[in-house]
Amino acid sequence: MLFLIIYSLSTFGAFYCFYITKPRYNSSFSLTLFRQHRSLTIINPILAFIMSINFLSMAGIPPLNGFIIKFCVFVSIIESNYLSLVFILIIISLISAFYYLKPARAFLFPNLDGPKFLQEISIFSSYIVTFFFFINLFLIIEPRLVFDLIDNLIYNFFI
Repeated sequence: MLFLIIYSLSTFGAFYCFYITKPRYNSSFSLTLFRQHRSLTIINPILAFIMSINFLSMAGIPPLNGFIIKFCVFVSIIESNYLSLVFILIIISLISAFYYLKPARAFLFPNLDGPKFLQEISIFSSYIVTFFFFINLFLIIEPRLVFDLIDNLIYNFFI
């Protein structure tokens, strides 16, 4: 359950950043073309950093919260003695990490032909992006509070 919550928060934070950084000259159908967002590092480096942190978290890079959760899932599967499932999940995690590191690399190390102008970001959207970034940061600093919260929710609702 905790894996689902944290992965959903990271995914929403990353793709909401894509949603609010639409190029001025294109339609919203080309949101996932990373080459159109490479100039974000020049125009708004803080947002590019936040997007990179979200993608690195989804890839499971330590010490981000995606790594902590994947590690907990792997430990629980190993304790259940499903070693073949752990091997399959590690392979799948490595394959998916390639696809999550691709946009992070595009934002952190852009090769620019020239900056492309993006639409202005509303103040409400910047608050949402900042909120999800600080949730990720908080989970890195103090993950035990989240575990206690999940234990209390499970105990109160299911027991």
